[in-house]
Amino acid sequence: MARMPFCGRIFRVVYLLDINVLLALIFEQHAHHQAAHEWREAKSRFKWATTPGTQSGFLRIAMQPAVVKANLLFGDAAALLRKNIDRSSHQFWPEDISPADALEPFSKHILGHRQITDALLWSTARRHRGTLATFDKNMEDLLPMKSDFRRHLEVIPAF
Repeated sequence: MARMPFCGRIFRVVYLLDINVLLALIFEQHAHHQAAHEWREAKSRFKWATTPGTQSGFLRIAMQPAVVKANLLFGDAAALLRKNIDRSSHQFWPEDISPADALEPFSKHILGHRQITDALLWSTARRHRGTLATFDKNMEDLLPMKSDFRRHLEVIPAF
């Protein structure tokens, strides 16, 4: 069970799902669907979060037939997203910090444009005292081993 001490109490971790994890949990055709569900089922009282970026990313990718192996129109994708975010286990986290401030801790380790969104999500998870859930094991390279941020990242094994 994932728990973290906070002010003398125990609270359950809320997982900020990156776009790929969100897609894997929702679409059976996703390559990591089974791994995502096994990971989620191993969590007691699973709580999860999305941001404007993860929700819009989900909509963008859910409408790509080559990726999700389905031909969804915007209304279909939006309804599917709505059905999932209306669950009581979901939290919406605003992106309430500037990218410049959010990315500052990662500035020495970002090497390419693809790492920007990853670092923003990781920073958002930390800001909300949650944990970013991802399949991307390369994200660990964004910070030094001893960084406090590391406890806010969980890489889901994908087999």
